[in-house]
Amino acid sequence: MGIQEYFEGKNGLGIISTADAEGEVNSAVYFRPQFMDEGTVAFVMRDRLTRANLNINPYDRYIFVENVQIYKGKWLHLKKVGEERETDRMCALKRKTGVEGKNDKDDPRHLIFFELQRELPLVTKAMGKSDTRK
Repeated sequence: MGIQEYFEGKNGLGIISTADAEGEVNSAVYFRPQFMDEGTVAFVMRDRLTRANLNINPYDRYIFVENVQIYKGKWLHLKKVGEERETDRMCALKRKTGVEGKNDKDDPRHLIFFELQRELPLVTKAMGKSDTRK
């Protein structure tokens, strides 16, 4: 099963972690990634700390924990590769993901694109702990 198929119909909690130039880490809750094309995912973001960190340091980690009674999910290693503001494509994704709402000029939303660099299971079956050594 491919990564896009994995996320179809899954419910759970997604968290993006970013870091600023000094290495201070920020984490924020986000919906499932939206798959744009081969190897590219996107998230709709407000102009907050996560986006500011990505403008300084394009690397982030996304963790998705399935809404099941065992620890099951994915780690995605991502690199920011582009951004759009209030485009038709972003409006369509906002409707699809349920984040559609009034657009406040003082709080615009951005469609941030990432290259999927690596995908890992949330927990390895052999070790029983997070696999971040690959």
